Amino acid sequence: MSNIQISSINTRFSGGEISGVDVRFGFKGLDGRVDSSTRIEMTPEEYQGNEPIDKLQAKVASMMVEALQESPQDEEETG
Repeated sequence: MSNIQISSINTRFSGGEISGVDVRFGFKGLDGRVDSSTRIEMTPEEYQGNEPIDKLQAKVASMMVEALQESPQDEEETG
């Protein structure tokens, strides 16, 4: 997952518990033809167990693929 570079991890707390995690990252692919910097908001459950950078990169990649495969209808139903 070397094409994903984690730049920051911001953890939000509520009542002494993690309530969410924002992961900011950069992505480069297709021989540099795709270049993006963005973030993914994770639930505590999504973040748990993925704290090491290599695992976090894999989780971010998985979530990106999932998001790209959503149909427009899926997006309308959820938000």
